[in-house]
Amino acid sequence: MTQQTEFYIITSDHGHNGMGASDPVYTLDDATDALGEAERLTGRDARAIYVDLFAGTVRNVTKECLDVIAARREAAQ
Repeated sequence: MTQQTEFYIITSDHGHNGMGASDPVYTLDDATDALGEAERLTGRDARAIYVDLFAGTVRNVTKECLDVIAARREAAQ
């Protein structure tokens, strides 16, 4: 069954044209983890994109993911 909403991580150094997208994940927490991992592996900024297939909309959620990362770091201290 296809999910109605998906998150993708977009990086700047994958694929033949220099751009790449991750496999879809389905929660903001998973997108946050994938964003952190992509940035760690590539050493470059990545973007988290939210896709609502039902509504046909796309939204950049990178800031929301970075806010989750910051909250996790603060909680860990």
